Amino acid sequence: MCDTVPENDPFDDDDTDTEVVQPVDDNDKDFVEYFKLNQHQRAKDLQKDFDAKHCVNDLSVVEKSHFEDIYTEIKFYMFFGQEPTNNRNWYSYLHHNIRVNALYELNQSKKIKIEGFDASSALCSLKIGSKKEVLVPATGSFVITLEDGMEIIIRLLRMTGSVEWAIFCKDSIDYGKWDKMFRKAVKEYNQYKNSVFDQEGTFIELPSVTFEDIFLDKSIRDSVQTNIVDYVNPLKIEMKKKNGIPTRRGVIFTGAPGTGKTFLSRVLANTLNTTFMIVTNLENLKELKNIFKFMSQFEHAILLFEDIDIYVQHRSLGSGLLPTMLNALDGVEVNNHLIVLCTTNDVATFDDALKNRPGRFDLILPFNAPSEELKKTMLRGFCKGKNVSEVDFKKIVERVPTQYTGAHLKELYISACVLAIECDKVDEKDNVILTTDLFMDALRRIKDGSENKYSIGFK
Repeated sequence: MCDTVPENDPFDDDDTDTEVVQPVDDNDKDFVEYFKLNQHQRAKDLQKDFDAKHCVNDLSVVEKSHFEDIYTEIKFYMFFGQEPTNNRNWYSYLHHNIRVNALYELNQSKKIKIEGFDASSALCSLKIGSKKEVLVPATGSFVITLEDGMEIIIRLLRMTGSVEWAIFCKDSIDYGKWDKMFRKAVKEYNQYKNSVFDQEGTFIELPSVTFEDIFLDKSIRDSVQTNIVDYVNPLKIEMKKKNGIPTRRGVIFTGAPGTGKTFLSRVLANTLNTTFMIVTNLENLKELKNIFKFMSQFEHAILLFEDIDIYVQHRSLGSGLLPTMLNALDGVEVNNHLIVLCTTNDVATFDDALKNRPGRFDLILPFNAPSEELKKTMLRGFCKGKNVSEVDFKKIVERVPTQYTGAHLKELYISACVLAIECDKVDEKDNVILTTDLFMDALRRIKDGSENKYSIGFK
């Protein structure tokens, strides 16, 4: 949405005036920078001939208000030389972003030319990737000229949470021609396809992590391959379709904090070449419905709800999100190609209708504390590139508490490195030299720190 400010690559038009029309305030993170757009010549001439001021001087306040509402459409009438055909629809910011990006791409490919109708028209930047932004129509009325000279007018009216698109054409034949071309462009130039983004359309730049960077129990790795990775593999999907197997899936990652649920989801988002929406905040039922509706347009996609227990609690707690989620998962708003992935610290809080019903969530995958063998693998992985010739990983793991997760082991490794620096156990290149004693000392310090808790206050 233009309010969140997207990418920079101005319209390739020598006549486009990109003069900033309001001052930039670097302290205002919600500030949107607008740019002027060259005005259509016939609309400019019309503006000179049609001065509304003399028409409203003697009108009442109510009449003036009504005149202001129809003033622009009177000019549209004069522009086309007849009463134009019009079509109006409201779009969420996500859908609006795709549509204005389609306009930008059509303009870049010279299939259309975009000009301002009057002073209300302006451009603003829109992100179409984590590192790229372009200038797109932001607000006001725009004249769109096609290659064959056909003209239409698009008026964008921004409201809270949505944007009205009003399309004005000379007649229904022109509208049909435009609509066919634009529908194709909206599908072709969907910037969210095969991207990672949140529910507001903000692109997420992920660390370059792969399955080589995460330590998983073999059973979890195999389940993820079978129930997630294979469900975005085109060849596997076709095999499922031929055999009458549903191609959408619901999976819940459950386990204590630090067991790798979120990290694994980031690995999936970074390595799977598919559309991936991460939902980290939900405010109302309408937003949830819109999310499922939006994701239904993609051929293969993953929808991740992080810490879903925050939103969907047990029915007895009166969560209004539960029935909405159930309807969506039953296929009311979801096509048969979506993976719904959820993470939670406690799946026990879920209603049985959600967690014990195949077709809604088909697999609950527990993330438990790693086995001793996996703990050794994790520690070795964290120590990659370090001198560990004097480290007995088996001895260390035997002293590590059973409930230690990957996050605990990472902290143990960091603490051992800090101790190595304190004890000046470094080589000539200042790389730490780790030993079993350093790990044991770090383990004692961590244990003492967790047991000795102090209250702050006055005696």
